[in-house]
Amino acid sequence: MGTTRQISLPLVAGFGGNLRDALKRAGIPVSERSAVCEAHVSARCSLCGAEVSGRALAGVLLSATTAEASQGERLARLRLGYCVNTGCQSAYYEFSFEPHAAVDWSQIPAEASAAPNATLRGGSVISSLAASASSAVQRHLNWRMAAALAILLAVWILHQWVTGGTIPLIREGRTFTSDVPPPSDTMPDDENP
Repeated sequence: MGTTRQISLPLVAGFGGNLRDALKRAGIPVSERSAVCEAHVSARCSLCGAEVSGRALAGVLLSATTAEASQGERLARLRLGYCVNTGCQSAYYEFSFEPHAAVDWSQIPAEASAAPNATLRGGSVISSLAASASSAVQRHLNWRMAAALAILLAVWILHQWVTGGTIPLIREGRTFTSDVPPPSDTMPDDENP
């Protein structure tokens, strides 16, 4: 008879690390770990009932990397601590474990040792999202600054054009000449007749 455990979604990635360690301690070779997970582990959302096969769980739980293109969006959501269904707000998944001769599924910690892992991975996800949001904001600000500088340059060129000023590489400023003699530095002597 198999066992069922309810695992908090934010702890799923950490539980995957604990599962990898348990399979390693049980002496199961790396090449066979996915097959063991496929045959003996499955999961179901406690709220919407979405089921995740052992094969899909093997990709999520046994892979050490946090982003694999082959997983697809649904399984990537599970790795990040969300239900595979986009609209579901579930906080828990029920994992079912079928008996295996070498693995004692009940000895795999879900919360105690998974919490630091989940916190670190969740923290890296949050910092990754914050970094991408920060870079998006920075790109937006860069575009705004470039647009503001372009507008200022256009206004300056228009002002210089209208007033006859110098525009570098386009035209030299006008020099105005007049037929009127410049005023003399000496003042006329009003006292002398």
